[in-house]
Amino acid sequence: AVGAFIAGLPEYSATEVGAHDSPEQRVWVTYRRGVYDITDFIAKHPGGGEKISLAAGGSIEPFWKFYQQHGKHSTRAMLESMRIGNLKQSDTIAEEHLHDPYRREPERSTVLKVHTQKPFNGETP
Repeated sequence: AVGAFIAGLPEYSATEVGAHDSPEQRVWVTYRRGVYDITDFIAKHPGGGEKISLAAGGSIEPFWKFYQQHGKHSTRAMLESMRIGNLKQSDTIAEEHLHDPYRREPERSTVLKVHTQKPFNGETP
């Protein structure tokens, strides 16, 4: 399956992928557990290089959820042909948290009187 872990491929951290966010550094993206070098495809992207570059150094999943034409098997197979490795398991985001805009909120003090968690709203006692 596209994006599934493939034994024997190099593993990269999200930080390593994030460093590849420009053509000078090569443009890498992730999809599920896969890491892909899309640099040579950017100019060929039917939606334009500017659009696909929005995902540079990160996950393409939020964009693919928005632009539904990417759900085709042929699109995913094309992406898989650009595979260079696997995303480390510790850097994957559970599907239920993928689109949660508050998933990276900092830990809050336990002494705060919490009104809501998402978005966080609290006050000092």
